[in-house]
Amino acid sequence: MFILSRIYMGSIMIKLKLQSLKSRSLVLMLFALTSCNTNSNKSNHQDSSKDSIFKNDQISQHCYLYTHEKDSIKLNFTRNGNMIEGTLHFKNYQIDGSSGTIDGKFYGDTLWVVYDFFSEGMHSIKDEVFLQKGDTLIRGFGEYEQMVEKHQYNDKASINFKNGQSFLPLSCL
Repeated sequence: MFILSRIYMGSIMIKLKLQSLKSRSLVLMLFALTSCNTNSNKSNHQDSSKDSIFKNDQISQHCYLYTHEKDSIKLNFTRNGNMIEGTLHFKNYQIDGSSGTIDGKFYGDTLWVVYDFFSEGMHSIKDEVFLQKGDTLIRGFGEYEQMVEKHQYNDKASINFKNGQSFLPLSCL
């Protein structure tokens, strides 16, 4: 009987210790949660300030159109920060048009893209460049050289925007 009462007393002691541990754990958890809430409020405040920093880096749709007599060029892209990807379509009156994808990046006010397209059943890749002036994009022209896989500008500094094609903003549908 003495052994049984000792076992019984031992189990009561264990229960008391567990209850004490549970209480301590509960207090610690509440403290931790309170601390987390305080920090999350701070991080929410920081996140909202980050949001204002990243407003320029939000993903946005852009559509442009250039027309001259019966020719037109449509440029559509999604911008994420300085990076873009989209499509470029040339619809020419008396010569074959071309259609393809563009991937590129804004460097300041200049958009450099790689145009991957098909024209007359042939696959080609070439550089294109646009200068942003207000809401308008002006397509630049310069001398190309054929590299292994694509046409690229000989001398990027000699690209002329003065007589370039002006692309006007268009509502993206």
